[in-house]
Amino acid sequence: MTETSSSGIIRSTRFLVVDGDKAALGSIQQFLEAAGAAHVSLAAAPIVALRALQEPSSRIDCVICAHKKGTITGLQFLQTLRSGRWGVGKIRDVKFILMMNRLDVPAVQAADNAGVSGYFIGDLQREAFLTEIAKALSATGPESPLPKMQIAHINMSGVDMIFVPTDASFAHAGSAQQQNVVNALQAYMQEQLLAGAVTPVWQTEDSGLGYFASPQYHAMLANLTMDFVRSNLNRELTALRPPPYVSLSSKGGSAYADWLASETGDSDGALLLKGYEAPAEPDTSGPARQNPAGVSGGPPPNQSADFGGPRVASPSRGVHGGPGVPEPAEQPDFSGPKR
Repeated sequence: MTETSSSGIIRSTRFLVVDGDKAALGSIQQFLEAAGAAHVSLAAAPIVALRALQEPSSRIDCVICAHKKGTITGLQFLQTLRSGRWGVGKIRDVKFILMMNRLDVPAVQAADNAGVSGYFIGDLQREAFLTEIAKALSATGPESPLPKMQIAHINMSGVDMIFVPTDASFAHAGSAQQQNVVNALQAYMQEQLLAGAVTPVWQTEDSGLGYFASPQYHAMLANLTMDFVRSNLNRELTALRPPPYVSLSSKGGSAYADWLASETGDSDGALLLKGYEAPAEPDTSGPARQNPAGVSGGPPPNQSADFGGPRVASPSRGVHGGPGVPEPAEQPDFSGPKR
């Protein structure tokens, strides 16, 4: 985004900046006013900012709030605004940009879920700050600093499937690496409480669809197309440590790269909210029931999936009672075209 377009959207916006640090408030006010902001109000705490938002004459378009410890944190301020407890309409739907000195992964996960408009993460530097603020104001949706992947969680002929788009180079990876990717994805989907047979899919060189799935699903997937998968991408999941080859809808930013570099090797990367918010109600509706033309048959919905490597006549067996985690097989099975 150019400086001219950044200044343009900032000039038409009325800001409310919330930060307990007076020096930071002064710097942000200076940055915004120098960029021609229509109006800049300051508040030392969320409760003060709330009073300003509730004023009948308030015309605030965007709240920029530091996420810091206090009676009400920046994240809690966002969550309560979005819940409508402090007012509906413009108060509830006001643009909200969360500031952090360094990436707080659980807080970002919670803010993503709460409806944040954008982030500024890092030390206050004029150009970087104004660029991120303008990006958040002009975007149709927030750009999370965490990497995301999209999946199609659907039901085909009574079988729950989880299609994960991958890079076409997945087809040429070694069988052990392919299996490791599937195992990692299966474990992650279990953490997310998503049931189904995890099936990596990719676009082949001849514009067909390649897939990696248990042999019992081959007939059901025969008519599957990449266009069908793309049109049914209905879940976007945070992927702090995505397996190789998995296509990401958001690759994360420099703040995520810095966080990842600072992590110790014994971190398990569990995607937990750590008390920032109550867990969302579980989705009991099940996956969307979509069928491509001509798809029929398939095993019972809860049958364990098994996966493998190069194509052979006999399939491997899944672990008894396990959701798609295979035993090592002397002759693993790789399905789908490999071009």
